[in-house]
Amino acid sequence: MEQYQSIRKKLESKRKQLEKRINQFKQRPGRLKQVADPDSQEQAVERQIDEVTNYLDQKAHAELQKIIEALSRMDHDQYGICISCGNKISTKRLEALPFTDRCISCAE
Repeated sequence: MEQYQSIRKKLESKRKQLEKRINQFKQRPGRLKQVADPDSQEQAVERQIDEVTNYLDQKAHAELQKIIEALSRMDHDQYGICISCGNKISTKRLEALPFTDRCISCAE
């Protein structure tokens, strides 16, 4: 699908960024797994940092999965077709949200 080559490049670039971020999360040891600060206020801050880091890691994995699925749809000539109704997804929508798999009507 030649018409989506610029979108493919964006998706592949974003995939690389997310993979790098996920690898950084994996290399960063959890603060609470280390010896926690005996100060309860400090422990609360460390716990919040861990929760935010875990949340960001989960979001990165979810976005990466959507990107992988979009690239797969491109490879199988299914990209730009709504998985709910089978209609064409507008190019403007695909440019704004390149990993979308639903037209605007079905997404609402």
